Amino acid sequence: MHTWFSASLNPQCNTGTATVPFVFQLNALASATIPRLAQYPTISFGGLEWYVKQAPVQVYPGPQFFVNSNAYVDAQGQLHMQITPCGGSWCASEIYTTQKVGYGTYTFTVNSELSDLDPNIALGLFSWDAQAGDQNNREWDIEFSRWGNSNASANAQYVIQPYNVPGNIQYFLMSPGAPSTHVVSWTSSQVGFASSTLAINPVNQWTYSAAAGIPTPGDVHLHLNFYIGAGQQPSVPATQEIVISGFRYAPSGPQIGFSQLANNVPFQQQSYAVPLTVAPVASGCAATVESDSPWLSVAGSNVIPAGSPVQYNVSTNIGNSRSGNLILQSTNCNATLGAQVFAVTQAGLVCAPTFATPSTNIGFIQSTFAVSILGTAPVCSWTVNSSAQWLTLTSGASGSGDGSVQVASDANSGQSLRTGVLSLNDGPINSVYQDASGNPIALSPLTVISCSGQPATFGLSWAAPTNVEFHLNSPTGVLVGQFGPTGTTTVPGLADGTLVFMVQSPATSPPNTLASARASVSSSNCNSASIGALGVVNAASYSAASLAPASLATVFGANLSSASAQAPAGGYPTSLAGVTVLLGGQPCPLWYVSPTQINFAVPSSITAPGRYTLMIGSATSDVLIKNVSPGIFTLKGDGTGVPLAAVTGVLANGAIASFPPYQCSPSGCAIAPISLPQGLTDLYIVLYGTGMRNYHNISSTGSFMPEVVYVGAQGQYPGLDQVNLHLSGPFSLSGLQSLQLQVDGALSNAVSLLFQ
Repeated sequence: MHTWFSASLNPQCNTGTATVPFVFQLNALASATIPRLAQYPTISFGGLEWYVKQAPVQVYPGPQFFVNSNAYVDAQGQLHMQITPCGGSWCASEIYTTQKVGYGTYTFTVNSELSDLDPNIALGLFSWDAQAGDQNNREWDIEFSRWGNSNASANAQYVIQPYNVPGNIQYFLMSPGAPSTHVVSWTSSQVGFASSTLAINPVNQWTYSAAAGIPTPGDVHLHLNFYIGAGQQPSVPATQEIVISGFRYAPSGPQIGFSQLANNVPFQQQSYAVPLTVAPVASGCAATVESDSPWLSVAGSNVIPAGSPVQYNVSTNIGNSRSGNLILQSTNCNATLGAQVFAVTQAGLVCAPTFATPSTNIGFIQSTFAVSILGTAPVCSWTVNSSAQWLTLTSGASGSGDGSVQVASDANSGQSLRTGVLSLNDGPINSVYQDASGNPIALSPLTVISCSGQPATFGLSWAAPTNVEFHLNSPTGVLVGQFGPTGTTTVPGLADGTLVFMVQSPATSPPNTLASARASVSSSNCNSASIGALGVVNAASYSAASLAPASLATVFGANLSSASAQAPAGGYPTSLAGVTVLLGGQPCPLWYVSPTQINFAVPSSITAPGRYTLMIGSATSDVLIKNVSPGIFTLKGDGTGVPLAAVTGVLANGAIASFPPYQCSPSGCAIAPISLPQGLTDLYIVLYGTGMRNYHNISSTGSFMPEVVYVGAQGQYPGLDQVNLHLSGPFSLSGLQSLQLQVDGALSNAVSLLFQ
């Protein structure tokens, strides 16, 4: 204990007492108790951690020297304790538990022969409370020694301190035989001792039950020492050794504690959990857990009930590696077990900024895009450089922590895919692949959410002037298949980061690479928004090949919105039920959203054909934009069957007749046969569709081919187109007749009308 006094008091130093003298206590202004617990090295043995005593000056017992190299655990988990000559004297060994112990059962198994120890040495197994001088240090002992008398009749003893009180010691003769087992059973009402060998069980046993003398738990630690007990060197002056092959401490009563002793964590701020164990199961057990370090904290309440884990947080470490401890104590359990320590070691910061992905794949048109950077930590700085003149860093070329760099690309007028490189701190790179002129490819979606163990399936759409083939990871990699100039296909089983290359077919040497895309697979958030393979379609035809400016489109997927909502009458907002759809960075008018489907209009400001990115929250997909992408709305709503159309005719007398192609009732709508009357001179068919208003040439085809007399925006709804067709009589239409529109070489979906 340290005490502080006023300047007028000059007390004499007092030594050798167990308590502070009265005059010191009366005049002290302040005091503090500083336990003398040396920070010795530790070893693990018998499920506990032990300090190893190191004393370069002679200390008790003996007195003699102690060196930590004289106690070690071998590869088989056995404890070796030695007495060795050192510097003209002798060095002993001692270990003691880092944690407190108390009531319970202690079992020692000694592989060495104890009946013929050198008469001048001693082995002690005992409890000791360095802070409790008033309770005889709460000590019990099992000791093996003849204390310098080679003719002594006893070579072992059980002791309850103080040993000089009658009835507090029992001497006995340890019988030959190794290994031997020695058990101490310590309770609040008695201390039981027992020793045995394989041949003799028991060799000796003793129960001490004098209530006034039974040690109570406090700051007790278990000690094992092997030393010169008679004050003189061994009778045979050579190294002495004892091997303790096993030890087990079984505390009495319910115990709650950490299920592991340590955890090593990275430098980032993060939350963790360590389970607690309770033995035996005791629902009433609870523990208080506290941290000894400001960067390490218990999350929430630090009172943890049995069966619950300890949640703890670590803050970001921007310095060197550091260590801290969570300390567990329990008042209603762990009566015989002291504070337990869970050590947390956190690595120091090593700045290693990287690109979020190793490549970026863009279309041939002039565009801007962002490349994300994972900066390791906010203090880690970085700089990005471009290797290509056609790639210009427009903002964010340098920064720190997580961030992004904005990049502008020139249009690619060449006939082959080209590659530029972005470099980060002259280290990690991001390869930018840009499609060849007029050769777009679209990957739908860009990221597949794969949480059910099913293979990740992607969709591909493309448009090229020649036949093409697709390869994985390089232009000459695994062949996916050979296809015509335009089309769609699905590709299952792609791994995260797979590159898909579109190559001119038949392949040249070297191959003429036209376009590329990068597939990403994520299983980190199964509840996030996701777009299905080929999930972005023309709202009328359900074709996933392309969309047109100012056309209507539909997205199919999962978790696209949290609720269903319809746009209000006369209005088509760019945000509906908290959902926003961006195409090429521009918000799209919405008329319906739900968790699995969204209907939107392509902004009319997007006019340049090429590849664009569609974003719905975290879900992304490529979309091909072409001048026209014709689709006809149908009664079934999926691009097949009878069209949503109006059919009228002009009779010879000038009268107008209507011929509905379908009929509706409260139970639903169905196709209706059209019966054309005698005297009909002209037949007009009005179709409703999308993606056609930007046409140059349009015609009809199919089993009958009416003349196209009008194409344009319907006017009432954004993105809705109207096509008027005309047929002159006489008429001989009967049965199911198919009809398609051919717009600038692109075919719409086929629809049908039933005549009779």
